[in-house]
Parts: sequence; structure tokens; C-alpha cells
Amino acid sequence: MRNILIILIFSLTLASEPIAIVTKVRGKAFLQKNKQKLMVNSPLRSQDEIMVSSKSFLKLLFLDDGTSVNLFSETSVLLKGNVEDRKIQKHLTLYSGTVQVQVNPQLNGEFKLITNHSELTCDNCSFWASAPEEGEDKFYKIDNKAMVHNPSMVINRELKSDSTLFSIQGKDPYYQKTSVSEQKMFELLLMDAEESPSTEKQDMEITAPDSALVPIQNLLRIKLINAANIERELILTYTRE
Repeated sequence: MRNILIILIFSLTLASEPIAIVTKVRGKAFLQKNKQKLMVNSPLRSQDEIMVSSKSFLKLLFLDDGTSVNLFSETSVLLKGNVEDRKIQKHLTLYSGTVQVQVNPQLNGEFKLITNHSELTCDNCSFWASAPEEGEDKFYKIDNKAMVHNPSMVINRELKSDSTLFSIQGKDPYYQKTSVSEQKMFELLLMDAEESPSTEKQDMEITAPDSALVPIQNLLRIKLINAANIERELILTYTRE
């Protein structure tokens, strides 16, 4: 009986271990199960369903490698993570809304984004994804290789630069050139959230003339210790001009 009790306590400790943390909130965001309001530094656990209200924004970071997810207005996602030796296998289900994801090199399997009609996987990539409650899923490449699988058609497609990949049940995924209006929409979403486009820093570093001010990149190290006395180190980078 004692052994069973120890096993149950150990399992509960692992189940409650945070896998991500909220690093930014604009407007209102909450957990679906208990309507708990999410704030900066709120811990996020596997099986947490996050709701972002209208005209709101939330950014989360996974604790093992700093992979980040931006959730925009009226977005609903389910967070899942299997922890093995302090490494998190990450699954994100996008029920509806728009996300921007920066996947850093993975330590435990591939990152997976699941939508209504599709599954995106990658090991090191960045992308946009949009999943309306009705209609086609849309995927936009930012950087590196990402594959989209449509289970109903048993077809895989790789994201392409400057192209939108459309995917819906019962139809082959197809590409269209990303329109100027879509590009502007992404820029406006980032501006409203006070986020910088992922390519902006690269452009500044490559094209800035010698006489210009050079951005200075800084590191912020945060040490987190949970109830099981497991320590994690979260490294955040930010740029100061």
C-alpha cells in the first residue's frame, strides 16, 4: 500500500510540473478549465487549454529550449508536453485562431502543431498558422523546413517561402502566392502586440551601415525550481539599440 501511495504522489508531481511559462500578455487570456486569468510568469502545464480574448495577445515559452508561441486575438489552443529527462516533447493543438511559432532545435522528438485538418511537424523552424472554425487551414513559412500532413489525403507538403499552403479535409493541400494583404495583416498583428518580425533583427544586423547604431543583444537567465526540486534555466534574449 505504501509503495502504491508513493507511486501516485510521484505521478501527480510529474503531472503538475510546468512545461511552459507566459512571458507577455496584452488584453485578456485565461485557462478554459477554470477561467483562471493568465498573467506574465503564469506557469502552463500539459493539457492546459488557453483562450485568448478579442483584441488580446499572449506569448508563451517552453522551459527546456525556449521555443516560443505567439497567440493572437480570439485564439484557442491546447498545450501538451511529455517530459523525459527534463526534455519536453511538444504538441500544440490549434482549435481556432492565429499563431506564430518559433521552434528552436528540439531535444525530444519533433514539435507538432495539430489543426482541424492538418498536422505540421518540424525540428527547427518558424511559421504562421491560421485555423478558422470553418474553412481551410493556412500555413506560412518564415524560416527553415516544416512539413504539413493532411491525414484525410495521406499527403505531405513542405512549406515554401512567399507561399501560403491551404489544407482541408478531403482535398489535396495546395499553394498560392502569399498576398500583400496577408503580409500586411501579419505586420499589423505584430505591431499591435508590440512584437518585432523575426526577420527584422537579421535585416538590421546584415544591412546596417558602419555609421549606424549596432543593436546590442542581451541575455537574461531565469532559474526556476518546481515543487519536486527540479531546476530549470530559462534563457531570454532581447535587443537594445
